[in-house]
Amino acid sequence: MTAAASAIHLRNHRLGKDAKPEPVERHKSKVIFLHVREDARAHVAAWELWNKMHQPAVRPMDFAKMFCRLRGVELEALYRRRGKPNLVDIRRSLAFALVERYPQLSSPQIGRILQRDHTTVLYLLGRTKSSKRKGKL
Repeated sequence: MTAAASAIHLRNHRLGKDAKPEPVERHKSKVIFLHVREDARAHVAAWELWNKMHQPAVRPMDFAKMFCRLRGVELEALYRRRGKPNLVDIRRSLAFALVERYPQLSSPQIGRILQRDHTTVLYLLGRTKSSKRKGKL
């Protein structure tokens, strides 16, 4: 054996590449259950949605729909006048996300997306005197 072949053999032995697998005892009477979750691909779908949401040509209404879908609610659920506290938080975070993503949108335009008055949007964003006062307390 040459020196190079010997070096390769020693390296493979050190790394365990020449190890022979031990025979595996197989039991035909064993039943193996393979459980595939229904949401096994959910993280990939969420990433694809997030990636699509951050494309430059996405319109504000489509952005709002994707934003809500990522949080597990429909945009129509945010239109309800009375909602659960988590929906109010999602509505507020959506308003902030719209302002951050589309700084050229006015509060009436954001209000149309959320189906709210522009003053409600200003209150959500903390741009009214009363909301500023509440923040100082």
